Amino acid sequence: MRKILSIIILIIAILSLSGCRHKQSYDLQIDTRSQVLFENVMRVQNDCTMGKARGDKVYINGAKFRQNSALRYCLEKNMLDTSKVLKKVYIHRITDERPDTRAITYIRKNGKKDIYNSNPRLEVLFYMFLDHELRTRGILPVDDPDSAYAYRLDFRFTGLNATYNFSQRLLSGGVMGDLRLENIRIDRSYKVDSYHTTERLYATRSTDFDFFVALLIKHEAMKVAHLISKL
Repeated sequence: MRKILSIIILIIAILSLSGCRHKQSYDLQIDTRSQVLFENVMRVQNDCTMGKARGDKVYINGAKFRQNSALRYCLEKNMLDTSKVLKKVYIHRITDERPDTRAITYIRKNGKKDIYNSNPRLEVLFYMFLDHELRTRGILPVDDPDSAYAYRLDFRFTGLNATYNFSQRLLSGGVMGDLRLENIRIDRSYKVDSYHTTERLYATRSTDFDFFVALLIKHEAMKVAHLISKL
């Protein structure tokens, strides 16, 4: 009798959870600019081994990118998920909820400060990077959950800010986000933040910062995929 009751409760829970799930409520169209940025970032080859002093640096078009520990995941953390059961992730919603897209402070040679917009679509870049990072770990992204054990993922960007000093050719900044993962077993929330610094960068317009922003978003996706692989 107790076993039958447990089965009934499980069925009710599955129906309840699956009933509240639906496809993304926004139209996530992958635009050409986002696709180009994604491909440019994916072409970068990094030596990310933890044991090498140069593992936190990479040169791109003459600029030196000094990353936080996020890119070091590439060899240490970016490996197949070892769970006995195939993990599935339903990307339910990704939103850009920053209060303002004017995010990059540009300090000119004379000390005058201008505020530039952050042009890339964060939610589109994050979707593409996350899909790639999950698959490289043997985790399957699904368009619609077919199991109550699939992880429903919601992610929202809460902030992005950076400062560029023209005289020093120095750009530093970070992106902040909130992650929520849930299925029939868990309901967890995480703060996911990424930072890095770029030296020797010559920038005169807002689009010169797009690659920097895209690399930050890749960091976020790598961290999220790593969190999922550890569940």
